[in-house]
Amino acid sequence: MAADAEQMMITTRSRSTRLFGMPIDTGKPSKKKRGSASASASDQGAIQRGKAISSEVQAEELYMAYQDIREEYKQRATSEEYADKWDILRASANGDTVISMLQHPDDASCPYVRMQAILPVDRQDVWSFLELDNWSETMPKMDPFYNDLQILRRYKYKPSPTSRAVAMVLAKKTTKRIVVYGKRDFTFVSVSDIPRSDGVWVSGTVSVSTPHLPRDPSYVRGFQDSIAMYEVLPKDHETPRSLKCIQS
Repeated sequence: MAADAEQMMITTRSRSTRLFGMPIDTGKPSKKKRGSASASASDQGAIQRGKAISSEVQAEELYMAYQDIREEYKQRATSEEYADKWDILRASANGDTVISMLQHPDDASCPYVRMQAILPVDRQDVWSFLELDNWSETMPKMDPFYNDLQILRRYKYKPSPTSRAVAMVLAKKTTKRIVVYGKRDFTFVSVSDIPRSDGVWVSGTVSVSTPHLPRDPSYVRGFQDSIAMYEVLPKDHETPRSLKCIQS
């Protein structure tokens, strides 16, 4: 890497029923009750994992669903109370990439997974690499079980009259069968948020549940939410392992 090359740090926190977090929406009635409720696994999954929205699928409610998830992550995954409770699952030899997991007591069955990576690349390049429009080319390189992405609708939403517009994309992703786990169907909104006051770029994905977009009968409905932050590091940065995780 050239001495003056820009470095950036990306931190993502996510939860997924891809391998964690049962029950999920199988479309079949549940034989067990949870608490006093007698709802099906499908209903439980929609309430617990996906943000319920109306059949109209309005931009405001999609943004509110994203805000709810971001606030939940702030209170749980990025709070000082749980800062020392993350278990490291894997780390690179030089510490530039660290993957860790947090089993929060409020929902231990669906843990948070955090990936933090320091990259010798321009921030815009990483942002573009992960944009949905490029998934057909980029996602198979990162996820061998990725199958397809269908972009359903694009939105622009201004949280306030004086703020810049937030770009949102409603989409459906499908994955291949993972050994004993069936093929998954994810319906979600991808949000390119307004940069924070400290210059950190933020994006997120939120699973949504709406009668307007039912589960494909041949798939199991999966849910996955994530918040990602992109921070530019000083060009002369030489001790990446001393950096702390970005907080939202």
